[in-house]
Amino acid sequence: MKTLIARIAVMAAVLALVATCSTSAAPARKAPKRVVRSSSVSDSNEVLVRFGREAITRGDVQRRIQSLPEQFRSNYTTPEGRQQLLDRMVEERVWLTNGTIQLMASTWLSASEMR
Repeated sequence: MKTLIARIAVMAAVLALVATCSTSAAPARKAPKRVVRSSSVSDSNEVLVRFGREAITRGDVQRRIQSLPEQFRSNYTTPEGRQQLLDRMVEERVWLTNGTIQLMASTWLSASEMR
């Protein structure tokens, strides 16, 4: 009985965490939260999107563009192209976060079933 209650409590916590990650990241894709730039912050450190404890900076976007093969870089030189790439980077972080949470939950459940 105690293990059943513990499992229900953990599943509820995991579901709440997944819901929080999903709902907090969804608005970021539509309208990134802009942080006011101070004069002491360089352009590469300017935070473009913040969700939870994580942030994507202008430098992160620029590094991603530089890591692309040269023939694809021109697609991201316009403001629209950089916004598209930023949206994709946010989406990747959301998928990674949700996958990590699900893996942790399934690992915990598998371990608790072995006992």
